[in-house]
Amino acid sequence: MITTLQNQQSTFSQTISDAIAQQGIANSFNPSIGYFHDSIYVAFRGQAKGKGKPFDAFLLVIDRQASHQLINLSDKATAFGIEPVADPKLVTLNNELWMTFNTGWDEGNNKIYLWKIAPTLEKPLECLYKDRQAVEKNWGFFSENNQIMCLYDVSKGLILQATDQPLSDDTIEFTTLSQIRSNSQLQSFTLGTQPLKINGAYYLIAHKKISLFKKRLYLGRLVSFTFNNQSIKKLEVSKRLLAHSFKSLFGSPIKHNKNLISCTYFSGMLNHEDSILLSYGINDVDFNIVELSKESL
Repeated sequence: MITTLQNQQSTFSQTISDAIAQQGIANSFNPSIGYFHDSIYVAFRGQAKGKGKPFDAFLLVIDRQASHQLINLSDKATAFGIEPVADPKLVTLNNELWMTFNTGWDEGNNKIYLWKIAPTLEKPLECLYKDRQAVEKNWGFFSENNQIMCLYDVSKGLILQATDQPLSDDTIEFTTLSQIRSNSQLQSFTLGTQPLKINGAYYLIAHKKISLFKKRLYLGRLVSFTFNNQSIKKLEVSKRLLAHSFKSLFGSPIKHNKNLISCTYFSGMLNHEDSILLSYGINDVDFNIVELSKESL
């Protein structure tokens, strides 16, 4: 069963969408939303004026007076010798706002980072894991008892744990903490949103990959897990598939990825009062932000 999200915006989610649109960034997509103090932060990708691919990453800060500050994160990262900034996703860790991103596809090993965004924008930390894959895209970060953890593989429930402090060379090392038996329902799933804690359990939207004629189609599916005593105790997946609309399943005439049929790419999930803000990209050319009741998920 496929549930479509196209028309589930609220006044609040539309306000954020409008703020992104007002920045004049062409091809804005894959927004991720976070809070810090009284401000709303939105990380997203788009085409900066006068630039082509790879698309830049941006951070939009909306304060309580509704004034906007736009930061080109790609330019900031380049100043640190890091590029490109792909798949930026905001996550709250130990009451600070961080962002994870990767450096895209690489013939060798790409890199994956954690970047503290607030209270101060600091230098990104490269995440190290000895058993990593050559190309890493999305790790699901969360914090427990002031310790940074990571859901590395959703199908195996593989949890990593960060060392207590970043190393002197601006890296942070992760080691295997625990793993549960593989869940056959999640074999073709990859991580989408960062894990979000709700009433003692963690929730995220994972991506279900469907292959057809050597091309890929991505849909969302809700995954939940409980974490205690240093391991996942319960890993469950919803039967419902999530997509922007039935029309979007046929893709866009503009193809930034020739191997893609279509993609509802879930990039953000955030608590907002008694609801959930869910943000996603549409076929790498557009985006949507919706507000859902927690019960509806």
